Amino acid sequence: MSKESICQACGCTLDPQFIFCPWCGSPTDPDCFLAERFDPVFERIQNLQVRWTQTRIARMEHDLSEIDRCLSEIVPASETLYQEL
Repeated sequence: MSKESICQACGCTLDPQFIFCPWCGSPTDPDCFLAERFDPVFERIQNLQVRWTQTRIARMEHDLSEIDRCLSEIVPASETLYQEL
């Protein structure tokens, strides 16, 4: 049998893991600050975003280097062709 809690505000039964009562929206543990519970989650999300951005920037740098290399090969060839005309 699963444990149940009773909302102090509305008296409805709810899962003890709930942070807020799904019926009335009242916090189930007024002593526990919501930010303390969400900070680790948001920190993990931020770390994922930073890593994704860094890998994206690295890919862009690689692609730009490849474009620069290709252009370096094309430009001298086009200058030679122009001088021949």
